[in-house]
Amino acid sequence: MPMLRQKWDDLSEAAVFELNPTNLLVRVDLARKAIQSRLIELDGKDGNANEKRRLVDAARMLEMLLKIESTSSSQNSVTVRIF
Repeated sequence: MPMLRQKWDDLSEAAVFELNPTNLLVRVDLARKAIQSRLIELDGKDGNANEKRRLVDAARMLEMLLKIESTSSSQNSVTVRIF
């Protein structure tokens, strides 16, 4: 597995499984930056449609995760995330 791909995969996974809200924001930010870097690297290259789709899916998942966390934090309730 190429190093950059591994990096964004690992960072996205770490964000999904992070339980501490403060750490979550940091992990999501790092994952987003890695995804963005990888998308820029793949821009204009053929044969990477599957990885590009996975990158976009991961970015969307991170956005949903932040929305869930934001809603949870504003309600001061305990949220169990299942992914």
